[in-house]
Amino acid sequence: MRTLSKIIIACTALVCTLTSCKKSNVSPKLSTESIVFTLNGTKHTLASNVIERKVMYSIGFYTTSVAASSSQNTEVMGFTVLYDRDSLKTGTYTVNNGTDLSRGNVTFTFVSDNGHTYIQNYTNPNNTITITEIGADYIKGTLSAVLSDITSAAGSPSLPDVTLTNGEFYAKA
Repeated sequence: MRTLSKIIIACTALVCTLTSCKKSNVSPKLSTESIVFTLNGTKHTLASNVIERKVMYSIGFYTTSVAASSSQNTEVMGFTVLYDRDSLKTGTYTVNNGTDLSRGNVTFTFVSDNGHTYIQNYTNPNNTITITEIGADYIKGTLSAVLSDITSAAGSPSLPDVTLTNGEFYAKA
């Protein structure tokens, strides 16, 4: 049941984020809105529909989500940082199964161009978002994770976990 609730949280955050997307036609660079990362040795640059959105929930926690898609919308990457204070701060946030929001928590979702959906592997302590800069209208940082294929829940065979490295993001509110 805990796994289902984690999947629901990750998917809800990504859906909320993507439903309010704005178009961006700029070339991907760290100084422009994008999520850039290497997945199992292949570099991915997602620079369309890059947005950052903060939401306060009535049960006392906040989320900040960042999402981006490829130019053809064949790949989507998003993550959400959950925390229990009014303002997000620079620092490193990890996947901690939601047990201690005072330390923050992270959810990842990646939809690959082969139609498979991946989320964070909850047993991996290296799933992190490091926020290096926060401005009045932007957020910037790095990310790394091990992601697990959850597509088998929809009837397709699962693929092996993938490793996300060299991740960088820059998004505007």
